[in-house]
Amino acid sequence: MMGGGFGGGMGGFGGGGMGGSMGMESLAVAPEGGDGAFASRAEEVGELFRYAIEAPVNLKQQHSAMLPIVNHRVKAEKVSIYSAFDDSKHPLHGLRLTNETDLHLMQGPITVFDDSEYAGDAQIADIAPGAERLISYALDLDTEISRTQTTSPQQLIGLLFDKNQLHLTHRQTETATYNIKNSSGDSRRLLIEQFALADRELVSPPEPSEKTNSEWRFAVAVVAGQSTSFEVVTAHTTEQFQAVLSIEDAVLNVYLAEQAISPEVKAAISSFMQRRDELRKIVASRETLEKELAAIDQEQQRIRKNMTELDRNGELYLRYVEKLDSQETRIEQLRPKLAQLREQEQLAEAALTMEKPGEDLFGDPSTE
Repeated sequence: MMGGGFGGGMGGFGGGGMGGSMGMESLAVAPEGGDGAFASRAEEVGELFRYAIEAPVNLKQQHSAMLPIVNHRVKAEKVSIYSAFDDSKHPLHGLRLTNETDLHLMQGPITVFDDSEYAGDAQIADIAPGAERLISYALDLDTEISRTQTTSPQQLIGLLFDKNQLHLTHRQTETATYNIKNSSGDSRRLLIEQFALADRELVSPPEPSEKTNSEWRFAVAVVAGQSTSFEVVTAHTTEQFQAVLSIEDAVLNVYLAEQAISPEVKAAISSFMQRRDELRKIVASRETLEKELAAIDQEQQRIRKNMTELDRNGELYLRYVEKLDSQETRIEQLRPKLAQLREQEQLAEAALTMEKPGEDLFGDPSTE
């Protein structure tokens, strides 16, 4: 399957050199003029490693030799790897390598052969004993993929009265659809890579086949000569806070019309709207009385100014006195009412933000 760093059929591995933290793998051959069989081992040196050849090697004067460090078959699974950011139309041929040796395999270039034919070149990172690496080496031209993405409208999934604020939770989903066509005579094991964004949750499928620090991978089997499709649904949740006193009735009526909202929350909204209407009526009555008192005060100032220039025994002066007396009587009637309305207004404001029905997520957030 592979040569260069790998040789000897499907998953054979050979190497040369004395080791270190970096290097290149080479095709293993027996050293000319040296012993035909010898062993090596990898020894840890801090965070680095080295290869130690345990059997002595005899080398004739003026001769050279390549010493095989690793000569071992390793497990390799053939896959196709698709990332829209690498190539939007075709996946890459790839291999999943498992280091089944007890030695550290150093990073470097490798050459891949498929059925003894050159398939491509790849680069591998260091592979510790027992570790896996996913490598890609050539375009898979027999497999075509088209990716489309749709975004749903925002859906209200949570509403909470929290003192003087309305806490709203909205959810929006994105669906990435991969349409896959396999034109080859062989079935494909396809790995679809998609960025795992920190502010998004995976909805469907519920779990990826694999996960790295930055990506989700989804395994899809595609039969030879056939087509299939695969969907990845992610969700983005946002929170919003609004002052309850500033929310318009039209907005609250929209929430009342939401089928997903529970009856308990709808009852809380209706109760809030009723209590706010009562508050508005109290505020309107209080403002009416304050305007009347302000008008009386302004009128009294005008009358008293005019009275300073009139004869106290005159008819107009006496009429002003009578009017002032009537106004004072009205003021005495309005002030207790105004004090009562102000007290009612304070109680109504407190009652308006006192109710806290608690958070209610209306149904299953994953339901569209």
